[in-house]
Amino acid sequence: MVNLRAIDLNLLTVFEAVYEERNQARAAERLALTQPAVSNAMGRLRHVVRDPLFVPGSRGVAPTPAADRLYPRVHAALEGVRAGLAAERGFDPRTTRQTFTVAAGYGGGAVIGPALYAWLAAEAPHARLVIRSIDDPALLGRRLFEGRLDAAWDYADPDDPDLRSTELMRLEPVVIVRRGHPRIRRAPTLAQLKRERSVMHVEAHPAGSLPDLDESLAPLVGDVAIEVPTALAIPVVVATTDLVGYVGTSVAAVLARPFDLRVYPFPVSTPRYTTRLLWHVARDADPAQRWLRGGIVEAARRVTAALPAGIAPAASRRRAR
Repeated sequence: MVNLRAIDLNLLTVFEAVYEERNQARAAERLALTQPAVSNAMGRLRHVVRDPLFVPGSRGVAPTPAADRLYPRVHAALEGVRAGLAAERGFDPRTTRQTFTVAAGYGGGAVIGPALYAWLAAEAPHARLVIRSIDDPALLGRRLFEGRLDAAWDYADPDDPDLRSTELMRLEPVVIVRRGHPRIRRAPTLAQLKRERSVMHVEAHPAGSLPDLDESLAPLVGDVAIEVPTALAIPVVVATTDLVGYVGTSVAAVLARPFDLRVYPFPVSTPRYTTRLLWHVARDADPAQRWLRGGIVEAARRVTAALPAGIAPAASRRRAR
């Protein structure tokens, strides 16, 4: 058994940072250390474990198999220490200067981001919010486990047994037109929509979990005049043309007012889908994480509440725990 009294345990926090950042310069910045100090710490740890731990890579360093085996145990141990200290110290959003990093699937940053920032600015004026896109869903669980992300929201219920989730918003397609559209002045019928030309998006969701609205709506509506790569572009086009747009209720809630658009329910039944709040089981009880999850749920409620009455399904009111 290793004698811990003979080891500087600060080396483990350096190892954790280098492993997660895959770059000693970024690890040094994260830890508020100099790069030589990080290099020196890694040299001392290599001597203890008798392995190089990292080798030079194309954009930094790559872990050795020994580092891959060591990391989960070191990270779990340090997370336990951090959670214990946080519980004893308590969490005060009014004074925290913590940076909260969340990831959002398909347009979620634009949809929930402003409402989440407004909530954060009121509740934790010194905190900082970072929103990332979910560029690789397969890595989401790992990034939540490693603490690179505090939470995420996406359209899929995760298969990873170590991830927790709760419903965030129930969504469905709606019809948007510019205010003053020459032919659509009230909720349109399907026959009206078949006579109108439209703008649609063709961007595929990377996880394959977001229903393909183009395929489901295209047979029901008129000719597509413009295809755009993201649903967030549709309100821009609709606001300056007589084209009809079809977007999810969340996009309509955020962008209808800035672009002075009218929002109508789709006249026939259409696919519905949900967004889900995701987090790692290791952070179930962390007071800061619980507080953040509550804020994300509140932001989603505010987004849904911004829609005209009768348009959107109710947002989930269950508290994320």
